[in-house]
Amino acid sequence: MYVALARTIWTDVDRDEISEDVRKFRLRHAGLPDDELVEKLIQQTALRCGAVGAVASAPPGILAIVPLAADLAYQVLALNRLVLTIARIYGKPTTRSQRGGAVAVSFAAGGGAEFLRRAAVKAAQRTLRRGAMSRMIPFVGALVGGVMSYGSVVVIGRQAQEYYRDSSLFESVRRR
Repeated sequence: MYVALARTIWTDVDRDEISEDVRKFRLRHAGLPDDELVEKLIQQTALRCGAVGAVASAPPGILAIVPLAADLAYQVLALNRLVLTIARIYGKPTTRSQRGGAVAVSFAAGGGAEFLRRAAVKAAQRTLRRGAMSRMIPFVGALVGGVMSYGSVVVIGRQAQEYYRDSSLFESVRRR
């Protein structure tokens, strides 16, 4: 994971692959304006991260197929890829500092969501253990984990959308 992220920052190695992904995404959703394409991309990425977060947040023995560390790695890579793909959809090249910023935001958001998710799952488990609903612990853990992962992707995706959309508008006005 770290090598891939470092390569992303220093070489923009993913540029051609991301451009190809955007081309295919545009073909699948022909006729949609950029804002709607980005919304679809954010939703798809959020659903995938939410599913991984839900599985990783279930207690051991119940759906615990993906260890939490793998969830963090997946989420960081998915968030980074999401931000860079949003930039490409809006036709914005990314500088080394922007790619580094995307990696930093991905780590911060992925790590923050991981921390909050673990705390929320533990709190829910403690609360439910005391009551008659102890059988619901695995489902509540998965639900909390999935919602936290989903939400963090939506927040980061919308921030990236605003940044790249607004900078696209600014440059088109400036060119006139």
